[in-house]
Amino acid sequence: MVNRSKFIEDISLDEMEKKHYDVLIVGSGAGGGALLWRLCKNWKREERKKIGIIEKGKVLFSTNYWNSNNFSFEKYKNMASQSGKNLPNFSGATQIFALGGKTLFWSAVTPRFHFSELKKWPISIKDLNSYYLIAERIMNVSLSTSNSQFSPQSILNFLNQHGFQEAIRTPKAISYDSKKNRLGKQKLFSSIDFLIEGKKQRSFDLALNACATKVNVEKNKKIGIEVKSGNKEYYLYSKNIVLSMGTLETPRILLHSGIQGNALGHFLTHHSYVRAIGKHESSFIESILIPETVNNPFQIQLNVSNKKS
Repeated sequence: MVNRSKFIEDISLDEMEKKHYDVLIVGSGAGGGALLWRLCKNWKREERKKIGIIEKGKVLFSTNYWNSNNFSFEKYKNMASQSGKNLPNFSGATQIFALGGKTLFWSAVTPRFHFSELKKWPISIKDLNSYYLIAERIMNVSLSTSNSQFSPQSILNFLNQHGFQEAIRTPKAISYDSKKNRLGKQKLFSSIDFLIEGKKQRSFDLALNACATKVNVEKNKKIGIEVKSGNKEYYLYSKNIVLSMGTLETPRILLHSGIQGNALGHFLTHHSYVRAIGKHESSFIESILIPETVNNPFQIQLNVSNKKS
């Protein structure tokens, strides 16, 4: 794993409490990291604008854990908070409280949503496509490749000829060693890469081990957020607060803060899944995606590997 222990400097909540931010982001996962990068890029020459981001956890890894040589699904389960044990409706739910959030363990699979899922969203497909392109460029999204001489095209041909004409190689957010060919050393994307790219554009403040507990809207319309670290409580001010804390934490703080609005509970998407493991005698590694369609509101990821997970 790449040693980047000082890749991003953090500051104390005592320091952040003395400042007034233009934007304060809560959560450093995919959404929070993407927003931070965009703000840093768009406000590159506006140093008067103050950007802050807080994360409930600490630095667990400095890159996507898949980039190490010892990743396994069992290790992920041991590191994740098994929140679903206390949530009957979400029995399989897990959470990661660390810089980068769940993108630390993300397999980098990046299919776009099917248009039928977005018909009632408050954004046009045309506008959404432009944002897809921005995200896919920064994340180096491309179709996955095989690392062996066995041609995976035969698998695609089989699927295409047996009712799965839409099957493709899986789009993934992966960068490759420029000194090698595309089948050489690869690096999977994580939200930490968003933070690093943002830091190249301009400065921002980052605080770790900072648990947001409540958002307050005061009479003079200044917005503040209550934060706890250890046994100490803090109050951070910002003109705009963006909650990007994941499926479970964002609703928790909204409910606790008494915040209401027409958008709450809407424009959401599900991410339920079933995981199955089979055996294949070939030694090649390949990833194939059968995308969602109007008639089949689900997708299938086929990962062929000679490694035990």
